[in-house]
Amino acid sequence: KFPMMSICFCCFIFYFATLLACKMADETPNSKIIMKKIKKYKKDNSIKFSIITVTLNAERYIECNICSIINQSYENYEFIIIDGQSNDSTLEKINKYKEKIDIVVSEPDKGIGDAMNKGVKLATGDYILFIQSDDFLTNSSVLSNIAEQLHNMSDFYIFQVKIFEKNNTTFRSKNINWQLNFKMNSCHQGQVISRHLFNSIGNFDTNFKICMDYDFILRSYRSRASFAVKNFTISTIRLTGISSKTDWNSQKRRFNEEKNVHKKNCPNIIMNYIYMLYWSLYLPYRKMRYLSQTRR
Repeated sequence: KFPMMSICFCCFIFYFATLLACKMADETPNSKIIMKKIKKYKKDNSIKFSIITVTLNAERYIECNICSIINQSYENYEFIIIDGQSNDSTLEKINKYKEKIDIVVSEPDKGIGDAMNKGVKLATGDYILFIQSDDFLTNSSVLSNIAEQLHNMSDFYIFQVKIFEKNNTTFRSKNINWQLNFKMNSCHQGQVISRHLFNSIGNFDTNFKICMDYDFILRSYRSRASFAVKNFTISTIRLTGISSKTDWNSQKRRFNEEKNVHKKNCPNIIMNYIYMLYWSLYLPYRKMRYLSQTRR
């Protein structure tokens, strides 16, 4: 009984230490610039969206992506495609719809984060959506439905997405709370982000090749950006990206980037020790989980 009581006591202490450290992190200086700029928005349907699609040799699905965007019933949006200089038929397919695409850039880049940053730099909308080349908006009313949800003018909206390869399983929206300190809780294809938030906290960190979106949302949370969670679906994603790979080397690479996101954004010494303990337990757990699944 004594070892079990000791384990329970340690878990109890770890839990409350985590809550304390997260609370301390949440009490960092408020980013007042964000709130001042948000108040300048018009509270009507004149909100402009910037939809950014990043492509590289995306000939298989790019037309599905494009058609889901150009067929939106909501008219006040711009469509930006950032191509990494594809060498397949991607650009030919994009060219078929050139009259309905506002900006197309095709040049080498330094990864997904760099390409997304190029799109942000070109964007002129009030809110930005990233719908990648293999993904698509669920129907022609998505932008209209989103516009109806922006009445409180938050910095960061989180919507649901569907996973195409898993019988349209829905990845449901989750509340923004202290758990974000440990794990990404949404897909960037379901995020609608104020352009002024990028101006306030910076763009995606190109040092991350997989977890640049997690780093951005954690920085947003740290800077006291305002969040709103909405429970309806805006996009469908295909599990074709590097973050969707399930082999152990790919998972380990993703976990290492998550660990670096924690290290970069660690707000205090208590949280630093909690992260050390977290990773000392989480990595072995995920390795054991992977091995058990592969043995089935």
